[in-house]
Amino acid sequence: MPLEGKSLAPGTVWVITLDLDQPGEPLDAFAQVLSAEERKRAERLIRDRDRRRFIVGRGMLRRTLGVALEKDPGRIAFTYAAQGKPTVEDRMGTGRSLQFNLAHSDRLAMLALTVDDPVGIDIERVRPVKLRDGIVRKHFSPVERETFQRLPEDVRQEAFFRVWTRKEAIVKAIGTGLTLSLTSFDVSLEARPASALVAMRHPDYAGEPWSLRALDAPEGFCAALAVARSEPLDVRYL
Repeated sequence: MPLEGKSLAPGTVWVITLDLDQPGEPLDAFAQVLSAEERKRAERLIRDRDRRRFIVGRGMLRRTLGVALEKDPGRIAFTYAAQGKPTVEDRMGTGRSLQFNLAHSDRLAMLALTVDDPVGIDIERVRPVKLRDGIVRKHFSPVERETFQRLPEDVRQEAFFRVWTRKEAIVKAIGTGLTLSLTSFDVSLEARPASALVAMRHPDYAGEPWSLRALDAPEGFCAALAVARSEPLDVRYL
């Protein structure tokens, strides 16, 4: 497992990129650690490719959490917030709380793990979006819309996904899903800003420390990481 031998500490975030298109034997190994409910969820998926990817993603998540918690991955129990974000009640050997978040797009998934601080991660395959301009008008803040409209058309597609992944990472870290207005905070459209969070105006979260980063992602994808912790943040890749 990629996390074996690695230390988890406050302020350090491990980011693991997963290929969800695994052949038969590894697929069987991942399926063995799923709960009965997860197996039922997999069976309800109509397309074989989606079913296989769900099994690999959930199985890899359980096995990685098992390493961090020193627990049988098949016995890990998840609890879910009102908007569906999963957490684990088990504590690490140090007594600290393990925080994690999983995102997937197409054949890839990214998993972020840290200690104590809520974390959110998002990855998206860069692709044409038919309703892009409508999404920009509805969900981008005025500052983001103005900056986006000034960009040449040939760079707007990637810039759109930079904004979207960064906003998704924030709302996933908070755990509210899209019930949090995406226009209540501003993110940078730059490729590699020092901080991707420009402003947080939402009254419930404006006073909290936040770190928002653009992540290294495979070619053709955009990814972002948000942690409820002020800088400096030590992001490590596996």
